[in-house]
Amino acid sequence: MMMGLTVAILIGAPLGTWAGNLLGWQIAFAGVGGIALLTALLIRLYVPVQPIDTLASPVRAVSAA
Repeated sequence: MMMGLTVAILIGAPLGTWAGNLLGWQIAFAGVGGIALLTALLIRLYVPVQPIDTLASPVRAVSAA
């Protein structure tokens, strides 16, 4: 996650600014939206479904046991 944040700040922000200045803010906005949709699709395809834990609760999550 930290590497992704670093890459986004160092490469994504200047690239988005350049694209926005060259082609208009709508293109930069659509590009970010496209990346978000692609990310959601890849997560849906490659992250396995976890079964629901019926014993889960906030109290159990913060307890030491």
